[in-house]
Amino acid sequence: MERGTMADRVNIPKRNVRPLSEGTDPVQAAGIINPALSSWMAFKTRTKDLPAHFTVLIVGATSASGRVAISLARALGAKRVIGAGRNKSTMETLGLDDTVVIADKSEETDWSALGDVDVILDYVYGPVTAHLLTSLKSRRATQHVHVGALSGQDLLLPGAVLRSKNLTIRGSGPGAWAMHEMAQSIDELLALVKGIPEQPIKLAKLEDIEARNFRFISILGFSSTAMSTWEIVLSSTIFGLLNGGLAGIVWGFFMVWMGYCSVFASLAEMASICHRQGAYERGPVSLGFRGLIVLNNPDYIFQRWHGTLLVIAIVAFAVLFNTVFAKHLPVIEGLVLILHLLGFFGVLIPLWVLSPRNTAGVVFTRFDNLGGWPTQGVSFMVGLLTSVYGLLGADSAVHMSEEIRDASIVLPRATMWSIVVNGAFGWVMVITFAFIAGNPLDIVDSQTGYPFIDAFHNATGSKVGTSVMVGIMIVNTTSSVISTLATVKPGWNIPLNAVLVTFCCTALLSLINIGSTAAFNAVSSMGTNALLTTYIISIGCVVVRRLRSLPLPARRWSLGRAGLFVNLIALAFLLWIWVFLFFPQTTPVTLSTMNWNILINGGVMILALAYYYLHGKREYTGPVALVKDNT
Repeated sequence: MERGTMADRVNIPKRNVRPLSEGTDPVQAAGIINPALSSWMAFKTRTKDLPAHFTVLIVGATSASGRVAISLARALGAKRVIGAGRNKSTMETLGLDDTVVIADKSEETDWSALGDVDVILDYVYGPVTAHLLTSLKSRRATQHVHVGALSGQDLLLPGAVLRSKNLTIRGSGPGAWAMHEMAQSIDELLALVKGIPEQPIKLAKLEDIEARNFRFISILGFSSTAMSTWEIVLSSTIFGLLNGGLAGIVWGFFMVWMGYCSVFASLAEMASICHRQGAYERGPVSLGFRGLIVLNNPDYIFQRWHGTLLVIAIVAFAVLFNTVFAKHLPVIEGLVLILHLLGFFGVLIPLWVLSPRNTAGVVFTRFDNLGGWPTQGVSFMVGLLTSVYGLLGADSAVHMSEEIRDASIVLPRATMWSIVVNGAFGWVMVITFAFIAGNPLDIVDSQTGYPFIDAFHNATGSKVGTSVMVGIMIVNTTSSVISTLATVKPGWNIPLNAVLVTFCCTALLSLINIGSTAAFNAVSSMGTNALLTTYIISIGCVVVRRLRSLPLPARRWSLGRAGLFVNLIALAFLLWIWVFLFFPQTTPVTLSTMNWNILINGGVMILALAYYYLHGKREYTGPVALVKDNT
């Protein structure tokens, strides 16, 4: 991988370029060079004075290198080619003059039919070769060339064998011959490519070679818990209550949900084209902890450093799951999905049964403007932050794309099911909250800092019951933080340094909160606008391509003829909410209530553009280079 072996495009020195003769298939030439070099270099550099019509035994003839060696031996003048392997039926298709079937127990292999052999090309070695050389009855000088070690790295050979036979043993590989000799041989090999017959080789599926532990249910659990929509929407209702009121929260959520469906449908199609790891993720790591403490201890005085320590503790908990328990993540994600679903009903049912209710008129028609905006419409738009934040993350499965079986279809399906399921749960919970909230003015100035905690307490009349319900939400949302960092290969093969650096960066950023809450909020909220910016850019590129009637790369999950329409709806929706996310929550604006997000995002974009045009464009290779160009 370091030298670009699996890359679609790779830069190489001009001296390494070799011309192909007319009619040579470049795919066959590229695929055959590596297996061909093993036998070619063995014949050309590690044998001496072979007779004109020599006899060769190829041990491991059914391997890719062994099959090519058969053709090269013929090209070099071999009159008799003998193959040895375990699969007799396969050897019968290779055009061999004679065959020897290697027994499961190497000492039971019958080598008596070999006769005189001039050269042995050995890809197997180990006990098989020891028995072969012991049994060899050739009357000629025999040259044994060791190339591979499929049967073992060690050869235990009695000295009597060397004393009683005219036998020379050599090895072939880098070091046994010089690299300049190999370079000279490539031109000779390329001239022979057309004469080597193509033969199908059975390949194992990728998932049989590389463990891909996530399937649809486990990756849906990952996405759903990473979103934690109904939990996060409840925790951020303060924004919607200030700007929009109960009706604003209900209808705003539905509008944002529908808009996000178009966004994530567009992203799902792109994920089917290029399903590679890499995405932004978010999650409020302090959900309800402070409010729960205040509810049960009204005398508690919250300090900024309390929140900092809380963030560090939760992220440390996430690091534990992504190191020590990393190999169990697929199972954990499935269990967390169950908890996410059961927790929803564990909160919903008590609210339905115990709480007094607002009228439908209040829930669906009462809009409030407590932020001081000049019009109700602007206030409603600003209050959409509640829903915009709660519905992010349906594309979080991209984090684990390289761990998903059949990712090109499972990944987009999981993305769409995540937004549909979480959106439905979120809307039901939002409507329920609006019915049981009582007078919004009474819970906006909540002592706990979270209006939903006061609404729960008013509904149940019990601190214990409220604590249990909030605890369910805390557990579910903490699980989403675990998922946020779970971008590692299950097992101990994990990027430990990256996980630890992430932990340190998060811990250091949380220290900002001790000095200034406004500064911390500005830094932490930057991610939402940055994420939407990436959505706008990527979907915008697809729109441009479709408007120019240029085909998209092959994908198994496609929007079909509706693609352009869905992309345009998604783009319009994103541009609309992107603007209002920069608005402060209340007016008049002061230094402490200003939304500094616009300054930080603008500064970062200016620096990024400057870096790209001054340096990055000469070094950066975009993801498009990883996608096969079908145009």
